[in-house]
Amino acid sequence: MGKGENLIPTIHVIDLAALCRRVVVENPKVHPYIFAIDRSVRPSQKRIVTSIAKNMGTDKVIHIEPVKINQPIWQDRMQTNLKMKISDAFKDGELTPEQDENLEEEEKEAMLKSLKFPWHSEKGIIGNVVKLNKEFNDFRGLNPVKIFITGPPASGKTFYAEKLA
Repeated sequence: MGKGENLIPTIHVIDLAALCRRVVVENPKVHPYIFAIDRSVRPSQKRIVTSIAKNMGTDKVIHIEPVKINQPIWQDRMQTNLKMKISDAFKDGELTPEQDENLEEEEKEAMLKSLKFPWHSEKGIIGNVVKLNKEFNDFRGLNPVKIFITGPPASGKTFYAEKLA
């Protein structure tokens, strides 16, 4: 929609659930508002749509200019532009001075690993589009359609294969 430079923050539902769990169980010291977004680099509409088209489609993207009168219902959603900073609730936890002194190196490493946020899709749609496509297809039981076209020379195999493609 338009130039596509507007920013659209995203988060995988599994990461959102992990953040909710962290907020409820661990009660981290955060501001009253928690912005649940992934760590995509410049999550612009154009980069998101281009990534999806390249990895899941035909690699073709069409730019559509906004309509002023009788706007389609999806047009406003595609023009969202939110520049947001990820909330502190996603930050990895730290050892207390007491733990730092009393634990051995292996125990410290294990403790630090357990304090890390358990990202499922840290780099967002742009960085995980292949993984997200596989999840989508696996969840819905979708498999690629395979078609074998055969026939004698000059019977139209290429013609019909191009039409099917």
